Amino acid sequence: MPHIIATERRPPLHYALLKLWAGFTGNSEFTLRVYSTLLALLAIAVLYALGRHLENHRVGFCAALLLAGSPFVVLYGRMIRGYSQTMMLGILAAWLFLRALRKPCKNRWVAYGLSVVALLYTDYSGIPLVGSHFLCLLLLPQNRKVWRGWTATFIIALLACTPLLPIILTQKEHPVRLTDLAREASGFVLKFVYPLYSWGAGETIFPWHPAALPGVMACNLLWLLGLVTLFRTNRAGFWLLISVLGLSLLFMALLTTFIATDIPFINSASRIPAVAAMFYLGVASGWIALSRCQLRWASGFLIVITFTCSLWNYYHGQQFHNPIYAVPIRQIVEEVRKKCAPGDLIIAEADTLFGYYYNQNPGPALYQEADYPANKVYIKANRPNRVWLVTFGRDSTIGVGCTEELTVWLREVYPEVVVQGYVPQDPIYRRVKEFLLRRPAYAYKLMVRIYSR
Repeated sequence: MPHIIATERRPPLHYALLKLWAGFTGNSEFTLRVYSTLLALLAIAVLYALGRHLENHRVGFCAALLLAGSPFVVLYGRMIRGYSQTMMLGILAAWLFLRALRKPCKNRWVAYGLSVVALLYTDYSGIPLVGSHFLCLLLLPQNRKVWRGWTATFIIALLACTPLLPIILTQKEHPVRLTDLAREASGFVLKFVYPLYSWGAGETIFPWHPAALPGVMACNLLWLLGLVTLFRTNRAGFWLLISVLGLSLLFMALLTTFIATDIPFINSASRIPAVAAMFYLGVASGWIALSRCQLRWASGFLIVITFTCSLWNYYHGQQFHNPIYAVPIRQIVEEVRKKCAPGDLIIAEADTLFGYYYNQNPGPALYQEADYPANKVYIKANRPNRVWLVTFGRDSTIGVGCTEELTVWLREVYPEVVVQGYVPQDPIYRRVKEFLLRRPAYAYKLMVRIYSR
């Protein structure tokens, strides 16, 4: 746990539960992904319950279907991170909150309080979600019984979360770099706009793809229609959805602008995963509210086409907005393992995870993580026949991999004989990045260079 607090910037509950899960199922990558996948499936079920509670079973089913087929959820739902757990707990807290409002009693407030504590111990994005619940109370007429129940629940939950304060203060001191557009007006605007695109189309389809924008527009227009419908039929649901989206986007934008400045806008949607579910709930409400069957078919068709194209790209490793997710590192490790020979040296940047997979089944070559002084000393002393250098293509993280000086020195000692690039970047994508960032963009996300004597 101290290591998690020292290295991560999230509360510890997800990691504690994941360790407990690994103790029963094993520590393999597959079993750890199963944990996240099961939580994503549970989130789908809870979203159905929330939609049914707000309107009817058709809205709940439609929202659950959107969440299940969402390219955004498919991308992040199976990652060994806290995304699925945060999403599930965020939906659960909203559902239990509305149930407590409708029929306040001790058991319902206790259940709601437990979900809030679990959410806040999982991810800090739970703060605006709980804030949206309070905003709903302010905007809706409530009797004293509801206020007493919520106030008591909130105070107890707040006291239960006080151990998080020293963790937050410790994690706040972590050194962070200033990423591209982090404190620029354009970056601030993109942090509000990009999540709506990510949830409407996914992060594996570029905006210039013919199927992208129609689906995004359909989702966002249906979401607006869903808000109008809820305003007429269920004010609690209306204020919940609009406050969740507004407060969460504002929280994420301010956090990544002034504190976590190393998080680019391209990661803004994944920092508030529970809001994606609330977005799909609004889309479902709008779709069910359409009076004309033709409009339902047309809008549904656009969304299905967009989701299908995005998922096809996902499973084929194409059009990833964050290309690090498309790097086939296991296959690259296997390829290098087969081609390397005794007397070779493999050097890789730590965040490529090359060393993690290579050391599970080491090949004939020695492996070292990128560390210019240590690598230089070893190469001078042992003169390996070949040096394999594995590096990421980088933008704002140039220098993080610690290989720039090493690359220059190796060119003086060894002639570079082979250069292999993986995950080539789309030409239009590169031009857009160069326009936004005002500097050259890399052509490949991962490079393998072979230097030989």
